[in-house]
Amino acid sequence: MFGGLTVARVSKAAGVTRATFSSYWPSAADYLDDLLDHLADLDPDTYADDVAHAIRAVESAAHDLTTPFLHACDAQLRSVIADPALRVRLGFLSKMDDPAVAERLRRRYRSLEERQWTGPERMLRSWGREVRPPIEPHQLAAVHTMLQECLAARHVVDPEAVPVELYGYLSLVLLLLLTRRVDDTRTVDDMLGVADTWPTMGLMLPAAP
Repeated sequence: MFGGLTVARVSKAAGVTRATFSSYWPSAADYLDDLLDHLADLDPDTYADDVAHAIRAVESAAHDLTTPFLHACDAQLRSVIADPALRVRLGFLSKMDDPAVAERLRRRYRSLEERQWTGPERMLRSWGREVRPPIEPHQLAAVHTMLQECLAARHVVDPEAVPVELYGYLSLVLLLLLTRRVDDTRTVDDMLGVADTWPTMGLMLPAAP
């Protein structure tokens, strides 16, 4: 994308002449600027039908929540994997030290996460759960976006090591740790405190008969 992107290459890929390209963008750099702006506004306000159906199944679950939750996560990750814009976003992430690129990507991710958090927030409320301090809701949303994109890219490269199902399990484990019942006062640090006992338990277990 950045090492050899030229007007000629973009024009050939788009099936237009260089003159047509130049009537819209004076240079390849100007094209990339507009492409970044387009990415920031590209994501739809609603999920694709199959993802939306899977999410509705989670929202309507009365007892067996795990199965529809995992199915919804599978549908979400498959949607990210199939999204052609994923490759473009990852390409731009390689230019994250460029302030202009970083600002546009930041706007894209924050806008997406703000829109997508409405559903999970509603579900957490209906389950009597809330985000566990000191984690903030927008941080949890950012973690899930990061998981989606990183796992999607790694799945394309190595589907055997990173199956689609992994995203659902990781998401559920994160919710178990990073959310709490509304009557639970423990913070994330309180939950992590149990790790302090691991060395002692590790020494005791080999000595057990």
